[in-house]
Amino acid sequence: MNLMRKRSLILMLFLLTILLAACQRSTPTAPVSTLETPPTVTATETPEANPERMIVSGGEVSPETRERLDALAAGQGWQLDVQDNVQPAGLDEQVRVLIFLSKPANLDEILAALPSRPVIVISGDELPTAGNLTQVKTRPETAVFMAGYLSALVAEDWRVGALLPGDDAAVEEVFENGARFLCGNCSPSHPPYVFFPSIASLASNAVGAEWREALKTIAMDRIDVLYLDAVALLPEVIDEALSQNMKLIGNQTPPENARSVWLATIRLDALATVETAWSEILAGQGGRVLNAQPALTDVDASILTPGKQQLFEATCRELIEGRIYPFDVK
Repeated sequence: MNLMRKRSLILMLFLLTILLAACQRSTPTAPVSTLETPPTVTATETPEANPERMIVSGGEVSPETRERLDALAAGQGWQLDVQDNVQPAGLDEQVRVLIFLSKPANLDEILAALPSRPVIVISGDELPTAGNLTQVKTRPETAVFMAGYLSALVAEDWRVGALLPGDDAAVEEVFENGARFLCGNCSPSHPPYVFFPSIASLASNAVGAEWREALKTIAMDRIDVLYLDAVALLPEVIDEALSQNMKLIGNQTPPENARSVWLATIRLDALATVETAWSEILAGQGGRVLNAQPALTDVDASILTPGKQQLFEATCRELIEGRIYPFDVK
């Protein structure tokens, strides 16, 4: 009996020892990495450091002009780069075209710096000849001629008047030639019988009262359409023209109180010539002189109808292509 108890006691001690050993054994845990996960890098497009570009210089760039220039550059995938002063040292092969709104003093050096790139210069001056140079020549007489033509085109019974600067006698002659290119002697069918246009010319620095008196003088010929050069586009003149029921054409944007009788604004648009010849210029057709073309804005299409605008445009083409000589239409 004592033997059985001893054996039972030994067995219990043995089992208790095993249980205590099991309790003291720690539960293994998974190893923890001390390495950080690298961040995800998203690819971004890096701006080109030196993109292909079109340089414009030589004058103030209005918002409207900039928009048109932007369109030319963007159409080729270029950036527009407007600079105050272009130096040959700053030019590289990424410059695709240069447009100057006036003649640069260092034109020869610029032409030599990029002989394979088109250079366009808008200027009335004589320029050197170069295979990569296109000149858009500004000839003020073309706009004056077409102003006379346009005035006769829309005037009743050819009754055209004009207030012009008298500093250059040729201005009056060219305006008259433009009108008479359309209507010959421009003799009306109703009195007063005079050969139109009726023109008054004063010095460019004449004051409003002087221009008003000049207008009163030609108004006796019963003017229907009056052309106003910018020097005569003055409040006193506008008031007198409105009191005489005249319709107006000019070479500057009209003031608000004249818009109801304003038929059109006519002036040279050299950039339109660039736009027309753009594909040819990019194709390497340089070494040419193109004439800046007259263009119309502020058009009253109820009087200057689409058909009359087409006649105007056709005559413009003849003029700028040299088939009409503005100083002699006989």
